[in-house]
This record gives sequence, structure tokens and C-alpha cells, in this order.
Amino acid sequence: MTNLNCLASDNEGWFYTGGANGHIHMWADNCQVVKSIKAHADQITAMIVEGGKLVTGGKDNKIQIFSAGGGAYKHEKTLDLNNSFPKSIDILNNKILVGLRTGTIIEINEAGEQKNLLSSHHEGEAWGLELLKGTTKFATSADDNKFLLYDYETHRFERQGEVSNKQTKHKDKPTASTMSVYPGNKQSRALAYSPKWGHIAVASNYGKVSIRDFKDFDTKIQTLKNAEEWCEMIKYSPCEKYLATGSHDN
Repeated sequence: MTNLNCLASDNEGWFYTGGANGHIHMWADNCQVVKSIKAHADQITAMIVEGGKLVTGGKDNKIQIFSAGGGAYKHEKTLDLNNSFPKSIDILNNKILVGLRTGTIIEINEAGEQKNLLSSHHEGEAWGLELLKGTTKFATSADDNKFLLYDYETHRFERQGEVSNKQTKHKDKPTASTMSVYPGNKQSRALAYSPKWGHIAVASNYGKVSIRDFKDFDTKIQTLKNAEEWCEMIKYSPCEKYLATGSHDN
């Protein structure tokens, strides 16, 4: 037997557990395992049984779908997830709702098409917040290598950028206290928007400020490396001719 991470039951009286070894265990009413299926290459982290379907998610970033009924199980489909694993799964009207470790909620239809319903921060602390002048949008940044754009009228997530896609060569840890598992160059606690230039500036916990094209968060305009410790505040001047940064290196 292995560590058991999740539990589900069906209308026929069967109980199911998802194991750290990637196996689904079926339990009878005498508390004995009667069947075991190898479903995932890594730990199973979520499962549900609904409408004759047994659906599981695992740390291999996959969802497995089985038909389930009368003690018989048949694998139907494997769904690949992009870069995270499920922490929770639900089913309604033949659609699968999945909550991911990254703070994202997606909906998957019968054809296997995935729709992003919500994205949020998921690691460390969220400090960066910028209202975008002249719009109904705001941006946030956090210690999880993401900065996100939302619309506060529609209450919708719109898109996201990556704080850094580089592996750090910095030998010192950032001086900012954090519970994040990400390195300092992938943590951000301040950002600023310039409508005049169409830029969004993102500061890292190593002090670097990355100027991005607002229309394409992946396009870097310039990188400022003046600060030597983490930036807690950045702001464009009212005329937008200057960008001021406040960091913890005095």
C-alpha cells in the first residue's frame, strides 16, 4: 500500500482512493481493496466519480477518464495539461472543471478542449498592484513568476506575463522574506504602467526592472539593473518622462 491522497465514492457503494504511486484503488464495503489500476506516472492528486465516469488527475500533468459501472472499468481518454497538475476536479453537464496547482481554473468539454476560466497567484505573496489609468483594468504581481491583467468591471482575468524565463546565476538569496519556492529573479513585488509609452514595468526581488510592451508581455523593451536589492515600489512620473524605483539598498 502507498500514501493515499484523495477519495471518491459512487452510487453503487464503491470507494476509490488515489495513491502516491499513481494507482487507483477500489474498495469494497468490507474495507478491502478489490482492484487496483495504474493510472498515472506520478502521484494522483484529485479524483471524482460521476455519471458513470471515473476521472483522476495527477502530478504527471494529466487527466485520465475511465468508464465505471458494475465493478468494471475501461480507460477512455487521456487529457494533457500544459504546465501544472490538478488539485481538485468536478463534473457537470459532461464538462470537467479542474483547479490547478498554479491557481488556474479550467473547463474541459467533451471534445477535450480547454477553456481558461480564472488565473490567480499561487506562490509566496502578492504585493504588486497597479490600476491602469484610463481603463477598467488592473495588474498584479507576486512571488510566483507571474504578473496578471484583470478587468474589474467584467471580473475577468485577461492575460499574464512571466517575470523571468531565465535561470538565475545570482549566488545570493534575495533579502526579501518569502515562502515562495521560486528564485528572486522570478519574484515581483512592484509594477507600473505607462499609457503614454504603452509600457508595463515589472520589478524583481533582485532589483532588476524589466520594461515590457503592454500589448505583448513577452516583448522586453529594456532592463534596468541599477538597484542591488529588491524593489518594493516603482512609479512613472505624471508626465511619464521618468520612472522612479524604490529598493532596499538605500
